[in-house]
Amino acid sequence: MGKSMRQFGCGKTQILNTLTQKERYIHEWEVMGRNNPSIDARKRFRRSRNEHINRSVHDWYQQQTASGLRVTGPMLQKQARHYATLLEISNFGASN
Repeated sequence: MGKSMRQFGCGKTQILNTLTQKERYIHEWEVMGRNNPSIDARKRFRRSRNEHINRSVHDWYQQQTASGLRVTGPMLQKQARHYATLLEISNFGASN
């Protein structure tokens, strides 16, 4: 609770009120989103520019973990760079 109070700069009562009203706030946000296209547009899903690489790396990851291998971040980055090379994407940078 103290961490939230410091993070948001408010008191314990405000945090507790927000938590108890959480479901109502979420419901109101969803209703507003349905009724107001500009609000709904903020919640749209943005696709990655490298969707093919993401899918390929995800498939590779699933194969590796299914066979019992532990996959690390650097391994994912190396595989992503490999797929970028295969797809002839020259300006690709694998992120964390």
